[in-house]
Amino acid sequence: MSCSGAAPSSHAQTPVPSSEVAETPEGRRLTRFGRLLAGVDDPLAAKDDPLRASEAFHLHAQEMAALWTEHNTTAAARIRPWVDKELTAVQHAQTLFYPFAGADFLYANAFFPRAHTYVLVGLERVGALSDLDALSARNVELEYGRVRKAVTPLLQATFFRTLEMQSDVLQDGVLTILATLMAGTHHRLVAIQPVALSKDGHVTPRGSSESATLTPGARIDFADEGSSEVRTLYYFRTDLSDKGLAKQGGLMAFVDTLPSQVAFTKAAAYLMQQGSSFSVVRDYILAHSDAVLQDDTGVPLKSFDRAKWDVRLFGHYSEPIPVFRNYRQPDLAKAYAQNQNVSPLDFHVGYGRELASNLLLAVRRAP
Repeated sequence: MSCSGAAPSSHAQTPVPSSEVAETPEGRRLTRFGRLLAGVDDPLAAKDDPLRASEAFHLHAQEMAALWTEHNTTAAARIRPWVDKELTAVQHAQTLFYPFAGADFLYANAFFPRAHTYVLVGLERVGALSDLDALSARNVELEYGRVRKAVTPLLQATFFRTLEMQSDVLQDGVLTILATLMAGTHHRLVAIQPVALSKDGHVTPRGSSESATLTPGARIDFADEGSSEVRTLYYFRTDLSDKGLAKQGGLMAFVDTLPSQVAFTKAAAYLMQQGSSFSVVRDYILAHSDAVLQDDTGVPLKSFDRAKWDVRLFGHYSEPIPVFRNYRQPDLAKAYAQNQNVSPLDFHVGYGRELASNLLLAVRRAP
């Protein structure tokens, strides 16, 4: 079932005054579903909520609790102080552009918890948030299983498995996973709006006949638990190759309307290093970002003009994992080998294991 909310705009959203963010019935419904899917407590849940009282939920909550505990005591516990120490200078950015993200709100929020607008892009279909009340008990149980199968790799290995994300694991699309991750990281859902992106970068409500030819997406308004500030996440289903962007268009024009951008990529299959196949998104990041945070699968090191960028390296790098061995960057390997502005990284991110993970932070120099 599709969920609706406030009409979207093609421009950045300003914080909604606290008088306008009291939980609405629709927001309560969305947050309830998200917390059920995440397997977490819901202080506002009705005592007689049949979904929360079911044996299927109790078993789901136990399995999800183990996943959340593992993530929170390993990756999250290490990322949080690293962000406070190393990313302070770029946390002012209002917009996070995250190409090749899929439904990864988890790490978008972990590295940039203060961003006001998130733009996530992937090939997975948008879908709709699962209406658990409308499902049979057996189908609710199956939905819980699909959610666990989808989020387990992200919570344990820091990235989704693409083939699984495009299979029946996400038969309801990415909105179910996004809601799960938001609820599991102490956020409440305010509204979900299906949207469409025109070739000139305008975002409009989806559902009209003309929107069928436009880029499908969704807008989620959400807030931190206990906060009155509403933030926004956009997800667009877009082929980011040069051919795909030429056919669909509009994404870069839309992102360009948003203020103070930082770009983030990880586990991006080295697509922006494949010659000219993904040059448009790569060149956009270099031309429009105030800062870039990525692992070695993102923009190649050689593309950062040192006259324009201050570049710092973290962790360890020698070569990609075997399946991507052809994308080794000799200059990056040399920089790490010679310890050129390299700092430690004590958590796992991307394809590498903990002792082989790496991040690059590039901050644009003032003109």
